Amino acid sequence: MESIVRSAARIFRNLAGWGRPVGMGAALALLAGCGDARLRLITPEHIQPEVEWSDQERADPFARRLVHSEAGSSTHVLLLRKEEAAHVHDHHDRTLIVAAGSGWARLGARNFRYGPGDVITIPRGAAHSLENTADAGSQFFEIFAPAYDGRDWRAVKESPR
Repeated sequence: MESIVRSAARIFRNLAGWGRPVGMGAALALLAGCGDARLRLITPEHIQPEVEWSDQERADPFARRLVHSEAGSSTHVLLLRKEEAAHVHDHHDRTLIVAAGSGWARLGARNFRYGPGDVITIPRGAAHSLENTADAGSQFFEIFAPAYDGRDWRAVKESPR
């Protein structure tokens, strides 16, 4: 619990520094369940205790599952085993909440380590990539606005770490 509170405080400071109004309660809500390295899906239709990744998904460098979609946004779970190529979403904002794992995130010219509890916000048009460094892979909750269908993806030249 203490690590969740520390992570929530970090999210609170980061979001406040970006000029985004957020309370500590909202930051804690973002992290509910993030400290125990599992992804639990809760939707209006059901509660799935944990994401069960198939053998094929665990073998692939990158696996994404749609959880919920509507016109304004889509929510996914993501398993990253290796690295995603540098790319841009011209018409979508992307937010990643790290549930488990660690690695490097590249956002524009900035490179930083990520870990459980971190929230990565990627505005449309920003070049970005992720690199997993955890043996079991990194797991994320991923939110796109507007809803993402996989087509708004454009490769870009990688920026050095």
